[in-house]
Amino acid sequence: MGAAQLRHEGHGQFCSRSCKYAAQRKESRLPRVSEGRVMIHAPNSAMAGKDGYVYRYRLVMAEKIGRPLQPSENVHHVNGDSSDDRPENLMLTTRTVHRIMHAIDHARRRGYDLLTQKRCQMCKQVKLRSEFSSSVERGRRTVNGKCKPCAAAFQRQYRVDHPDRVANSRSRKRKSAEEVRLVRSLAGKIGGVRSGEARRAKRRESHVER
Repeated sequence: MGAAQLRHEGHGQFCSRSCKYAAQRKESRLPRVSEGRVMIHAPNSAMAGKDGYVYRYRLVMAEKIGRPLQPSENVHHVNGDSSDDRPENLMLTTRTVHRIMHAIDHARRRGYDLLTQKRCQMCKQVKLRSEFSSSVERGRRTVNGKCKPCAAAFQRQYRVDHPDRVANSRSRKRKSAEEVRLVRSLAGKIGGVRSGEARRAKRRESHVER
């Protein structure tokens, strides 16, 4: 088979389809590098993905502890070099702890202590955590990303830019407060007490009788 016919069939530099596919299979098993982290082709590993690859540091940690790693377990590089996969440089952590450790290291490189200080998202200044207002998000109390002056300025600008949203939010809060008062009054009537004043009067009467 001539070279022109091979190029016409799309084989390129390979002599046949089987040779081309063999080279592709060999190339697909070579180590990969993703953001400085080395990935190894290990399809028989319990930690491998759909393509059969797994991060080398996870294999090293699994060999160190004698079992495969769980999906919720992360590996932290102590010296910060993600390509240094020596066993003494690896630390087994959870996702939450790993995220906190990286946040602390990031803050230390910027020159402030994350436990007592925070960087404002708007003014980009590092301030004490007491200068940030706290908020409740998904049932958990968190610290706002903006300092108190920046948060107040953001709220003022938001009211100017979105007056319709502010009005709808206030109406929803007003309706919810009215519904709460209605439910409480109905509950008081069912229990034989019509309002808070009646409850207080009942307490005063019981206290006098004593």
